Formats: sequence, C-alpha cells, structure tokens
Amino acid sequence: MRARALAVLALCALAAGASAEDLSASARVAHLRRALQALAELGDGRLELEAELYQAARGRCGERLRAASLDCLLEVARATCAARGATCLAATDLMLVNLRGADELLDEPTRLRLLRRGGDYHRAVLEALRQRYGVLAAELALEDPAAAAEPPVSAAALAQFCARRDARPEPPRCPAPSATCVPSLPWQRCVAAVAWYVSTSKTESP
Repeated sequence: MRARALAVLALCALAAGASAEDLSASARVAHLRRALQALAELGDGRLELEAELYQAARGRCGERLRAASLDCLLEVARATCAARGATCLAATDLMLVNLRGADELLDEPTRLRLLRRGGDYHRAVLEALRQRYGVLAAELALEDPAAAAEPPVSAAALAQFCARRDARPEPPRCPAPSATCVPSLPWQRCVAAVAWYVSTSKTESP
C-alpha cells in the first residue's frame, strides 16, 4: 500500500525535493490527468476534503507545511483517504502541493493582513491564492487557447505550459507576490495551482 501511495503522490514528492527526472514527461502527464479527473469526480466535496487535509497536516506535521517531510504528508494523505481510495489520493496530491507552496505566492505582509482581518484565516488564504492561480490560468489561456477545450483543462497542454514557464531564461519577476504577478514557479507547483483553479471554476460555474 505504501508503494502505491507514493506512486500516486508523485507531484507531492517532487514538491518535497525529489528530482523531476524521477518521473518521465509522459508519466507526469498521465498522473496529472488522473489528478484532474479526481478533482472533477469530487465536485463540491473537494473543498471539504481540502479543509480536512489542511487541518490534519497542521496537526501531524506542524504549522509550517512547506517544511514538512514527505513521509509526514504521505501519512496524512493515507489516513485522510483510508476510506476513500485512489481518487482521494490523486486529489490530495494536488492539494498538498498547493499547501506546501502557499508561502511562495503569499508574502508575510499579505498573510499578516489576512490574519488581522479576522474570520476564517485558511479560507482567506485560499481566496488570495486563488487570485494568483487565476493569473497562471490566464497565462495558459493566452498562450494556448485550445487548452481549455478538454474539460477542465488539457493535462498535456498544462504540463507543457508549466515546463516552458519554469525553463524561461528570464522568468517573470515580481517586487513581491501579488494578485497580478506570479513569479517563476517549479513545474509541480505551477500545474497544481492551475489544476485547482480550473477545477474549482468548473465546479462553481452555474
């Protein structure tokens, strides 16, 4: 079971520091396609799952999820998905990558501002991150309008877009993370961000 879970959590492994070469381009596209399908199958339930995963990860792995070990996150994913199966694991893979990468897209002043605002801090963070994810999704749509022809998005087109973006000789630079500027991101963080954005957009559309 552990070997199977590690295979499913391939993007999370990359986000935790494994080499992208450990997963071939075709395998990454196939994995991303499964993860996109998993989010689609969850529908509205993905928000409940994300909240449960977040609370479990903070409780088991500490508040600084970016520094959490892959083993700890894997245990959280296995426990959270114990009664839900492979679809859950594929979806939590994307969610964990996004949780680990939140600090890259939300600088400390932004997080403090959200904290001082009161209310549900995690939901406020998700909303702020969603704005940044939307910037990436807009970049993809401008670069490859056909990418959205395969709902919720073409896994191959998304994988290629993020690979090109990460490999640019002069990546986008921002004075600070903002809702209108997203800096260069590792491939796995880019695909997870856009996958979450397009999947939630499809789910929330009338």
